[in-house]
Amino acid sequence: MQTHPAILPHRRQEWFCRLFRWYTRRLVGKSFNAMRLATGGIDTFAAFDAHDGPTILLLNHQSWWDPILTVALVDRFTPTREVFAPMDRAMVEQFAFMRKLGLFGVDLDDPSAFRALVQYASELSRESPNPSFWITPQGQFADVRAPLELRPGAAAIAARLAKDGAPPRVLSLAIEFTFWEDRKPEVLLLAKHCPPPERSTTSLWQRQMTDSMQTAMANLAELAIARDASAFETVLGRGASGVNPVYDSILKLTGRQTSIAAHRPTQEASS
Repeated sequence: MQTHPAILPHRRQEWFCRLFRWYTRRLVGKSFNAMRLATGGIDTFAAFDAHDGPTILLLNHQSWWDPILTVALVDRFTPTREVFAPMDRAMVEQFAFMRKLGLFGVDLDDPSAFRALVQYASELSRESPNPSFWITPQGQFADVRAPLELRPGAAAIAARLAKDGAPPRVLSLAIEFTFWEDRKPEVLLLAKHCPPPERSTTSLWQRQMTDSMQTAMANLAELAIARDASAFETVLGRGASGVNPVYDSILKLTGRQTSIAAHRPTQEASS
C-alpha cells in the first residue's frame, strides 16, 4: 500500500482489537445503566453486517465516549469485520495504541489530505475482504442540538468505493446520553439505513448522508424525551432502574419494587 505524508497508516492487530473490546464491554457496563438500541436496530445492524462488500457507519460526535461505544458496538454487531476509522493525526500520534484498533491519522491542516483520505480508504477496501469504515463526519465535538454540518470525507469515500465497483452499505447511527430513573446515565442509540443516491457522486452522497443522520437524530431525540424504555432493546448493561445493587436486593427480599419509575403516578391518576 502506498503511503501519503498526510496519512498516518493504521497498524491494526486483531489480538489487540479483541482485548480492547473486552475492556470496553466492562468499562461501558460499569459507567452506564444500559446501552439501548431503538427497536428494529438489531435487524438494521444485521443487514449492515451481511452486506457483501464494504460498509460505512456514520455517527454523530458529541463526546469522548463515542469511539469507546463504537468498539462495544463492533463487538456486539460486526465482530468479524475489519473496522477502520479516520481521526485527527495529532490525536492518533498522542494515543498511538489506537492505530492497533484500525484508526489512522489524517492531517487536517494539509490541503492534500482530502484526496489522500479517499485514496487510502480505496486501498484498504481492496486489501481487506470485509472492511467497515466507522466515521464521525462532523469532524469535531458537537452538541446534539446544534445544526448538523458534515465534512465531505465520508461522502467522497462512498462515491469512490462505488466507482471502484464495491458499492458500500451505509448506516447512520444517532447517539444520545441521558439520565432517566437510574443514578447512571443511559446510552441511547438509533440505527437507520442510508439508501444510496440515484447517482454515486460525492455531492449526492453528502446530501443523502446529511438527511439520513438528521432524521436518525431527530427520531432518537423524540424517544429520549418520551423516556419509554420499551421503545428500545437493551444491548449492554442491566437495563433496569434502581438505587443501589445492595439496597435493591433488600427491597426485593421484602417484596417491594426497586424501580423508581414504578412509584411515579400515572398520567391518569395525576389528572
